Amino acid sequence: MIKILDLLREARYEDIEVVPTSGPQRGAGEASGKSYAIIIGNPSVYHKMETTPMGTPGKMKALSYGGAGSETYREFEWDADTTQWEVWQRMNYIVVTPNNETHWYHGKMPGGGYKGFDGATGTPLPDLTVDKFGYKVYRALLGEPSVGYIVSNHTASPSVKGAVYSKLMRDSELVWIAANGDTIDTYSDIVIINPSYADVQKVRQKFENKHQGAKIFYSSNFPK
Repeated sequence: MIKILDLLREARYEDIEVVPTSGPQRGAGEASGKSYAIIIGNPSVYHKMETTPMGTPGKMKALSYGGAGSETYREFEWDADTTQWEVWQRMNYIVVTPNNETHWYHGKMPGGGYKGFDGATGTPLPDLTVDKFGYKVYRALLGEPSVGYIVSNHTASPSVKGAVYSKLMRDSELVWIAANGDTIDTYSDIVIINPSYADVQKVRQKFENKHQGAKIFYSSNFPK
C-alpha cells in the first residue's frame, strides 16, 4: 500500500500527488503509454479513507492493469470490509498516451470536487470532497518530469474545460499554444506546457507543424 510519507519526492500540487506506475502500465493501450497513480495527500482525508470500510459489497468493470497486449477489461470486486483507500488505489489512475493525451477512466469526472464513484451495484464511496480536484490532478501531472506537457482538443467535456483547462491556461507557471481560438469555447486543439520539464520550442514546432494553415494563439507569457 502506498503511504503519503513515501511520496514526498513525487509530483505534487497542494494536496494531490501523481506517482508513475512501476511495472505494467495500467490501462495504457499503447506500448509506450504511461500511467500514474492519483494520491489524495490531505492527511485527514487519507486517514478517513484508510479507516472507513465500504460498508456494502460492490463491483466495477475496470480497464486491465496489464498494459498493452493484455486483456482489456477485468472486474474488480470489494466486500463490506474493504477500505475506501484500497478501492481508490485500484480504481483511480491517469494515463498519458505516447502523444501526450490524457485519459482518466474511473472516479468522478474531473470537472469538480471528488465525491467518490459508483460501483456496478450503485455503492458509492462516502463524500470526501477535495476542492478543485481535477485541476490539482492535472497540475500535479504537469509537475511530473516524465510528462512535461499535455494536449487536448475541443471534444473535452465543458465541465473539464471549465474546471481544468481554463485554470491551467491562467497558471503563470505554465505556457500554452492553441489552434483556432484562445478560449476554452473556441480552440480546436491546445497544448499546456511546463517549461521546467519540456523543451518549449520543440513542442511549439511540433504543434505548429500539425496545425499548418490554422490561426495559432499563444499564452501571454509564452517565450518568443
